[in-house]
Amino acid sequence: MPALPRFPTPLIDLDHAVARVAAACPRISDTLRLPLAEALGRVLAATIAAPHALPTVTQSAMDGFALTVGAGLAAGSVVQNHWPVVTGAPLPAGADAVILGDFAQVTADGLVLHRAVAAGDNIRRAGEDITAGEPLVAADTRLQARHLGLLAMAGVSMVEVRRAPRLDLRALGDREGEASATLAVLEGLARSAGVTPLPAGSRTIDPSAPKALAETTADLIVLAAGVDVGGPLGCVAMLEAQGFTVEPMAIALKPGKPLVLATHGRAVALVLPGHPVPALITWMLLVRPMLAALEGGGIGGMPPLALPAATLYRRRPGRTEFAPARLVDGRVEILGRGGSVRFRPLLAADGLAEIDAGTGDVAPGHLVRFHALAPGA
Repeated sequence: MPALPRFPTPLIDLDHAVARVAAACPRISDTLRLPLAEALGRVLAATIAAPHALPTVTQSAMDGFALTVGAGLAAGSVVQNHWPVVTGAPLPAGADAVILGDFAQVTADGLVLHRAVAAGDNIRRAGEDITAGEPLVAADTRLQARHLGLLAMAGVSMVEVRRAPRLDLRALGDREGEASATLAVLEGLARSAGVTPLPAGSRTIDPSAPKALAETTADLIVLAAGVDVGGPLGCVAMLEAQGFTVEPMAIALKPGKPLVLATHGRAVALVLPGHPVPALITWMLLVRPMLAALEGGGIGGMPPLALPAATLYRRRPGRTEFAPARLVDGRVEILGRGGSVRFRPLLAADGLAEIDAGTGDVAPGHLVRFHALAPGA
């Protein structure tokens, strides 16, 4: 194996690395129109304004009886004119309030009120929530179910979104089937993120006769490089020979310290460690922000939670570490005995514990940041 390039020094922190790889990804300009039913998870290309006010008419805000109360009615009042209504029903003409059904009783004499009612009680006036022309959903929003519900209520049936990023997944080397396992993990993560990898006859690249990656139609190439080809740094010469501008990165991160960022025109490549465990973690930390930058939308998901560790976890300070973990009674149980290539702890995990670079052994009660696993992980 030829001598590998040296890592740049000093190590860069994770936040700087995330900003650097995201900045290398030019936002996709291509858009398409989709029906709402197909737009979940896509990024809106243009702000959508309300075509009309919401609600369109004055409505009841609860199940009960609509009344005309004028200056108000006291508890014990008996009302002759009343209309049964359900939540969301248009308010009958002449009614100006609604009383909850639990606080009124229909008798032979009329509707007996068990509490006082004032005009405006329990109604939603036309235009109270949204006014006509008001922005409903802003451009660059990643559409979730709540957005689709609002748009459907407003009568919007089609939306303009950016096309999904084109992703090319490749692997170099196949020590003990490592590449196949890593590609299975990465493809599952991609599909769970709404990205379908470009079709490929074979995703495993022979470093001695590499395919022309520079000719790809992908926006993002993700390469998993095994130890048998020298890991990410072993890909530098291959990428440079194909015209890529290459930037080796040494991140103060465990696992995932050695990465390579490369660009060729609008195509961007990121070379990850070849083992499936560090590849999964670096996908969560670095590839997801790259895909979000390409689409121009946020990553989504819950922010990390600062929670106490459940048990002792021994480690050396120096790099930010992401270790498989699970929540147990509001505490973070860090799984396994350390090491970046153990698969079993990841199978039992529902998230990752983030441990600061300056922290040594993690004692019970020490605060760590808990990141829920990415969708599909």
